Amino acid sequence: MNLHIMVMGPGGHVMHMGGPPSDKSPVGHEFNEHMREVCAEFPYCPHQPVSSEVDVWNGRRLRVKPSASGAWCEGQVVSLAQYNMGPFSSGTRWKIRIKLDNARAAKDLGIRSGKEKSFELCRCNVNGGGTISENAGLASQVLGLRSFEWLGDEPIAAREPLQGEAAPPRVGTVTTAGECCCIGEELERRERYAEAVPYYERASRLCKAARPYSAHEHATALGNLALVHKRLAHFEKALKLNEESIKVDPHPTVFDNIATLIESIEAWNGTAGTHTKLIDRAQKFLTAREEEALEQEAREQAAEQAAARKAEKEAQKKTAGAAKAGKGAQKKAAPPKKEIEKKPKKGGAKKPAAAAKPATRAARKK
Repeated sequence: MNLHIMVMGPGGHVMHMGGPPSDKSPVGHEFNEHMREVCAEFPYCPHQPVSSEVDVWNGRRLRVKPSASGAWCEGQVVSLAQYNMGPFSSGTRWKIRIKLDNARAAKDLGIRSGKEKSFELCRCNVNGGGTISENAGLASQVLGLRSFEWLGDEPIAAREPLQGEAAPPRVGTVTTAGECCCIGEELERRERYAEAVPYYERASRLCKAARPYSAHEHATALGNLALVHKRLAHFEKALKLNEESIKVDPHPTVFDNIATLIESIEAWNGTAGTHTKLIDRAQKFLTAREEEALEQEAREQAAEQAAARKAEKEAQKKTAGAAKAGKGAQKKAAPPKKEIEKKPKKGGAKKPAAAAKPATRAARKK
C-alpha cells in the first residue's frame, strides 16, 4: 500500500510525506501496466486536479453497443485522458472520447451535438474491449453501462511491453534529450512506434527548457515526434507538430516531411472524403511557407545588392578622395615660379610733363 500524507507547511505550502500518490486506476491491472509502459508519467500537481491527454490509441477502431438489444455502432477513438479529482486523490481515472461514423448511431448513444462524446472508461482489456459510461462514480458502474469491442488488427500500441533487459527505462527517469531520442530510435527500429512517442515528447520538453536553448535541437525533436505519429496514422497530430517545428526552425527537411505526410495520407486506406480537408490544409500551409521562403530570399538578395552598391559608392568616394589628396601633395611639392621682369612699353621712357602755362597775360609776359 502506498501511504500518502499531505500536511500544510509554513506559508500555506503543501508538504508531502510518504511518497507521491498512486497513478493506479479502476480500469484494470493489465490496462494500468500497459499505459505505464507506453505513456509518459502522470503529471501530478500538489495544488489542483490534473488531466493529461494521451494519444497512443488515437484513431483505433471500435464498435459500441448503446443498449442490450441495440445494434452495434462503429467508430474510432479520438483521445484518451487520465485525470484525478485533486491532490488528495488515492488514484486516477480515465476518459475516452469516441467519434461515431454516423449521426443516427451518435443519437442512440445520447450524443446530441456532433458525432463525438467523452465517456468514463470503466473497464478495458488492451486487446478485447471493455465498458464505458457517461459519468464517473459508483452508480455509473451499474447504470448507463455500455459495452465496446476493438475492431481490426491489434495496433502496435497494444503489443505486450518489453521485459527484462530489452525494456527501456521509464520515461520520467531519463534526464537528457539525447538519451530520450536514442531510446525512441531504438523502439522505432523494433517497430514499436507508440512506445517511442513519450520519449520523443520528453525530448521535446527537455530541449525547450534547456539553457542555452537550441532551436535546431528542439525542431529535430519535434520532427522525430511528427514522423512517429505519421507512422501511427495520427495525421492531424503529425501536421501540427511539423507546423510547430517550422516555426521553431524553418529547416528544408521539414518541408520534405510535410510533402511525404501528404503522400501517406493519400495512400491511407479509406482516405476518400475523410482526409481531404487535412490534405488541403497541409498543401496550403506548404505553399504559404514556400512563398514566404521565396519572399524572404528576395528580401535578402535585395539587402545584399543594396549593401554591395553602398560599399561600391564608399569605395569610389575613397578613391576620389585619395586622388584629390595626391594632387594636393604634388602641388605643394612643385618648385616656386620665377618672377618675370616687366618690360617697358614701346616708345621709350615717358617725357617729362610740360610746365604749366601762366594763367594770365601778365604772367605770360614775365
